[in-house]
Amino acid sequence: MAKRFFSAAVFILLALAAHAQSAEKITELIKADQVSYAQLCYLSATAKGLVDDTVSYHEAYKVLCDEGTAYAQADAEAPVTLKTVASMCAKTWKVKGGICYTLFHTPRYAFRQMKADGVIPSSADPDKTANGRDVLNIISACITTYDRR
Repeated sequence: MAKRFFSAAVFILLALAAHAQSAEKITELIKADQVSYAQLCYLSATAKGLVDDTVSYHEAYKVLCDEGTAYAQADAEAPVTLKTVASMCAKTWKVKGGICYTLFHTPRYAFRQMKADGVIPSSADPDKTANGRDVLNIISACITTYDRR
C-alpha cells in the first residue's frame, strides 16, 4: 500500500512539473478537503493548456463555460463530487465511451466509463465529495490515459 501511495505521489509531482502549474495553487488544492467547481475548472483547463497557470479559478471557469466544457449554471464555489470530476475530465479530454456515455453524456456514465478505463478506482463512490488529492489523482490518470490516444 505504501509503495502504491508513493508511486502515485511521485507521478503526480512529475505530471504537475510537466504542466508547470502555480505551486501555490497546487499546494492549496492538495490540502483542500473539498474542491470547488471553479478549482476543478482551473485544473482541467491548465492540464489541457487552455489557460495559463497564472489565471484565477474563476477565469478558468469562464473559459471552460465559453468552450462548452463547464456548466454555465453551476455554482463555481460549490464542492464537487467524483462523478462531477469524471464528467469534467471526460469533456476536457473528449473521452470516447460506451453506448450509454455516447448517448447521454451524463456524469453518471462518465464516472462509469472512467472506472472502466482504470482512471478512477473501482471502489470509488460517485457521490463522494472530492478532495484535492482525489482530483489531482484523477487528472493525472487522465493525462496518462487519454493524452496517449
